[in-house]
Amino acid sequence: TASADDVFRLIRYLNDHQSFILNITKTPEKRVSTEDGRAYSFTNFNHFASDSAFLGGKTGFTNAAGETMVSLFAVPVADATTTVAIVVLDSTDRAGDTETLRRWFVEHARVDAAAISAPFPAALQSASAIAAFMDSAGEHRVIRSSRAF
Repeated sequence: TASADDVFRLIRYLNDHQSFILNITKTPEKRVSTEDGRAYSFTNFNHFASDSAFLGGKTGFTNAAGETMVSLFAVPVADATTTVAIVVLDSTDRAGDTETLRRWFVEHARVDAAAISAPFPAALQSASAIAAFMDSAGEHRVIRSSRAF
């Protein structure tokens, strides 16, 4: 069993040390050909794959965790862009919950992400979620974490 914090640590590691994996996850479509000439098309079904602010992520589903999603976004804060990680577990609408958290972050982090004191959106009460960002010094800070999964 993994918590939202565990998934956050994994996506942080991938971002910091194995970012090529995240680059694969944000490719909307890929066409490949075999040596014998057969062609195959693969379409990314991640809701955010075609979003220019999406840096990568993973969707999933298990009976234990329900709908899950971990996403990294480039989000403007003041005069800079920061990397925001959003993890949603035990959701009934992972894309909607992720978008709600992204809008929440953008709305409350206009000047200083570290100063966010707003409560998590009420719509996320049924999901386990985390929002975190990388500050200008490269440190990762968890803003808010809802109930444990």
